[in-house]
Amino acid sequence: MHDLDIIKEIEKKVGCNLRYEVVKDRVRLLDLTSSNYIFQGLIRHHSHEEKQEILRLVSKLTDLHYLNLRRNRLFKTPDCLGNLVNLEYLDLGSNYLGKIPEWIKEIDDLKYLNVGVNELEELPLFMEKFSNLDSLLMHKNKVRVFPEEYSSFSKLRVLNMYFNAMKDIPDFVYDFAELRTFSWGISAI
Repeated sequence: MHDLDIIKEIEKKVGCNLRYEVVKDRVRLLDLTSSNYIFQGLIRHHSHEEKQEILRLVSKLTDLHYLNLRRNRLFKTPDCLGNLVNLEYLDLGSNYLGKIPEWIKEIDDLKYLNVGVNELEELPLFMEKFSNLDSLLMHKNKVRVFPEEYSSFSKLRVLNMYFNAMKDIPDFVYDFAELRTFSWGISAI
């Protein structure tokens, strides 16, 4: 099945046209958020089973570099999304995941990750592999510890950590020489 056939199948299941970009017959960008309603994802009101079926189709778009799943009321994502090894931009913000999905470790070189507003309590150590991470948004969660292993994020320019349960800012954060935006805001400090 070709990428555009997959997009047509996803559009049929979603019930509307999607925002996507194609380069040489391969889908590189897919946005499942609504351009009409900024606080809603396109599959927000689908059943859990329908969402999983749509996401399994998305996992077949193996040349994706950009995937926006923000505000879709996702409680779980299928492991087959680990097929998207070329992702550089991943927005899972404002869902209800409870933890960062394990399949993310299959991505080769993630540069942007939004996991804000997901009821996260901890951050997985496997994310230390993303040494080219430019932006990490993890605001409005319940995270208590920013792992020392994340000191590998030397290219981090944006770090959004406000409204978490951390009691202090780890010393190594001050060594992020590229950091331009650091949001701590209201926390346990």
